[in-house]
Amino acid sequence: SVPAVASSSKKQQQQQQAGVPSLVQTQVFVPPSKSIGVGKDALRYTPQSPAWHCTFSRNGEWLAACFGAPASCIRIWKQQPSSSTQQQQPEATTTTTTKSHHSKESASSWVLHSTLDGIHERTIRCVAFCPLSSSCILAAASFDATVTIWEYNQETDQWDCTTQLEGHENEVKYVAWNATGSLLATCGRDKTVWIWETFLEGSIGGSTDNEFECIAVLNGHEGDVKCVKFAPSHGIWGDGDEIVVSASYDDSVKIWAEDAGDWYCAYSIQDIHKDTIWSLALSPGGGRLVTASADGSLAILKSYTPTERKELFPELPDGTNGIWKCVGLLEEAHMSTVYCIDYAPARAGHGRMVSSGGD
Repeated sequence: SVPAVASSSKKQQQQQQAGVPSLVQTQVFVPPSKSIGVGKDALRYTPQSPAWHCTFSRNGEWLAACFGAPASCIRIWKQQPSSSTQQQQPEATTTTTTKSHHSKESASSWVLHSTLDGIHERTIRCVAFCPLSSSCILAAASFDATVTIWEYNQETDQWDCTTQLEGHENEVKYVAWNATGSLLATCGRDKTVWIWETFLEGSIGGSTDNEFECIAVLNGHEGDVKCVKFAPSHGIWGDGDEIVVSASYDDSVKIWAEDAGDWYCAYSIQDIHKDTIWSLALSPGGGRLVTASADGSLAILKSYTPTERKELFPELPDGTNGIWKCVGLLEEAHMSTVYCIDYAPARAGHGRMVSSGGD
């Protein structure tokens, strides 16, 4: 943790007295220092690489962050009981994993477990934990046009790169799992969205080989695809259980649905934002979609069933799919580009969102 600024502490006290809930910074993660040279001429420094993305595992035990050039890597922290005393361990380095020092003096409940490097050659843009509780697997998307799959080995207490997915022509910008871990979606600068079927141990049809197979390459965007997410279909889109939602540099959002095993563009959302759509998020139930744009705005869209589409929007042509309509636009949510948006889980409060931007 870090000392709080006096003004911030005073403001927090005022909020607490007024009964207003506040967020408190509990821990700051700093990359471990490195050294150049030996003896008295040695120079220690802390690598300065941007942290592009971070995410928790579903069980809350792991925290992963990915970093860009010049020191591209993934760092993984593991949660420790706050009352436990960490023993100092020797440092072990391989091409994939670097174990950290655990200090007795550290009062932190999170400790750096591994640094994963030596595989990706360029910036690692996004990481995502598989939702399966039976295995601990992490997917990482990189600007080197590949996606790596990392698995935690309990016997060796290490994270190993077990698969490297190839196919994108250049930079991969985002990676996302579906709710069951049976599908993985990737998107990138080549203007495409790829859907991979996974055969993971513990999933339906899975195996110990943990294989991946590309089942669809979706074309339709006219610019690089910045973000992709899965959402429940609710029987509104195609005959599949889920849809894929993608946001692009072409200022549009596309809804991809499955019908008889084939994926297709079921709906395209345009003319809402005036610039690149960097991020999107879905409400816990999947009935609301919020998009974040380089024009500084946030748009909130609502999903309507085919029946509602016919009754509420008779001017639209008939169709078997539903429709998304913008029901709210925050034109000046930020003073510059909005890079990320997320919906809070239901238990955190209905309709709450968090956004971050260049301002």
